[in-house]
Amino acid sequence: MGFFVFTLMSWLPSYFHDTFPNRSDKQWVHNTLPWMAVCVSGVLGGCLSHKLLAEGWSTTFVRKLIEIIDFFGSSVFLLLMAVVDQSAGNFNFVVVCFSLCFFCYGFKTTGSAVNATDLLPSYVGAMSGMTNSFSIIPGIFGVSFVGYVL
Repeated sequence: MGFFVFTLMSWLPSYFHDTFPNRSDKQWVHNTLPWMAVCVSGVLGGCLSHKLLAEGWSTTFVRKLIEIIDFFGSSVFLLLMAVVDQSAGNFNFVVVCFSLCFFCYGFKTTGSAVNATDLLPSYVGAMSGMTNSFSIIPGIFGVSFVGYVL
């Protein structure tokens, strides 16, 4: 997920500037709304997970469901944004698609992000630190690679 998030967030301002040059007055919108959506969905994902677990669903099922919402939802909104004719000036639609994509991405906080707690409860800090360190590597090199390709 490091590659996904870092690449999108690093290239998003350039994308909006190049695709919608007449919308420079709304620069804050496309940088703020996706992250606000992540905050909201992280809380909602936690509430949904807690409710499902309290109803007796297995931890495995709940985690898989949350990950399906995360990956499938993000993919749907990115694909939807890609097929819309962007030359027609659909700035608001594209911002909403990116925000909904990141809304779905925010569910990961209650899906895969808590796996370290289940796998190694005594070493959660060390496990989280190692996995986050390895996940940042594609984010560092991937952004540069995408810039080279573009």
